[in-house]
Amino acid sequence: MKIKDKLSAFLSHRQMPWMMALLAMLFVLPSLRIGWQMDDNFHRLILLGKTPPNGEKLSPLNLFSFLNGDPVKNHTLMDNGFLPWWTLKDIRIRFFRPLTIFTHWLDYRLWPDNAALMHLQSLLWYGALIAAASFFYRRMLGVGWMAGLAAFFYAFDYSHGMPAGWLANRNAVIATFFGVLTLILHDRWRRDDWRPARALAPLSFLLALLSAEFGVGAAAYLFAYAVFIERGRRCEKDFSVEAQRIRDIRDSKISCISSCFAFSRFENATKNKTHA
Repeated sequence: MKIKDKLSAFLSHRQMPWMMALLAMLFVLPSLRIGWQMDDNFHRLILLGKTPPNGEKLSPLNLFSFLNGDPVKNHTLMDNGFLPWWTLKDIRIRFFRPLTIFTHWLDYRLWPDNAALMHLQSLLWYGALIAAASFFYRRMLGVGWMAGLAAFFYAFDYSHGMPAGWLANRNAVIATFFGVLTLILHDRWRRDDWRPARALAPLSFLLALLSAEFGVGAAAYLFAYAVFIERGRRCEKDFSVEAQRIRDIRDSKISCISSCFAFSRFENATKNKTHA
């Protein structure tokens, strides 16, 4: 078997999504040894009940609340070097990510001093994302080497290194996973008429929004689906219905003409017999 045929067989394999997810996880496996970095230390202070550098003791629900808009505290952070001197005095940076916060809270309840296990949870989310993306490509492109190649390029995109290997950026992986899952469920509802997806697709979209604010990006894909994919199928269906209608009209006209012609011949034959 030629190399081209082997690659095609691998990319078209029925277990390709799971194999691609496993390969992607192995590719970022060194992140287990990274430990805590940058914002991870800020999160660690909050989840361990300590006071972060901004001087405000926060609850875990405010894990992604970095600045509260207080000019005095912001000025203190600028004096201590945590913010650049040109920062707006009343700047406020707060993100609503309760689902992601729950995953971090779970880490600190189960293994608060083991960064490797925290990174392992991020890798599992990343593997789930790659598998979901692979299944999505298969639904859009069919089961073939093209869908497998698209999944390969997505799985080994270098830009995934930071969200997969940085604990504080786990929200990007989780939000994208639920965003892709939303697209898969929406397609199953609209194309296969799978009724449970009517509820599961909006639920998945809600979970994407609760993971990170940019989960709203899935809405753009849903809009594109409605405009280009679903509209195209509807137009194709309407064309098929119209074509069938034209065929029915044509057949009815032919049938009518044939009946008239047969009746005319019968009438002529009757007249000839009468004259005879």
